[in-house]
Amino acid sequence: LMCSLIGLSRKITTLVASIIIYSHPVSNEQGAGLVLAVGAMVYNFMDKGKKKPKAPADAVAKRDVEAAPVIELKPLITQDGAPAVDDDD
Repeated sequence: LMCSLIGLSRKITTLVASIIIYSHPVSNEQGAGLVLAVGAMVYNFMDKGKKKPKAPADAVAKRDVEAAPVIELKPLITQDGAPAVDDDD
C-alpha cells in the first residue's frame, strides 16, 4: 500500500510541476480532479502517521477466560499432582 501511495504522489507531483513549468491550461473539471487527488493523498498520508492504540495482549486472554464455560476450566491435575478424573464420559 505504501508503494502505491508513493507512486501516486510522484505522478501528482509530476503533473503539478508540468502545469506550472509549461503553463498548461487547466479546465475547471481538471482543477477539481487535481484538488481532489491531492486532498485524498494528503489525507491518506496524515492518517498513516497517526499511532493507533493497541489492545493489551492479556485483555483478549482475560475476556476469553471469562467467557469460557466452567467445564473447560477444570484442572488437568489434582492438588496432589495426580491426574484429574474425567467424569464427563
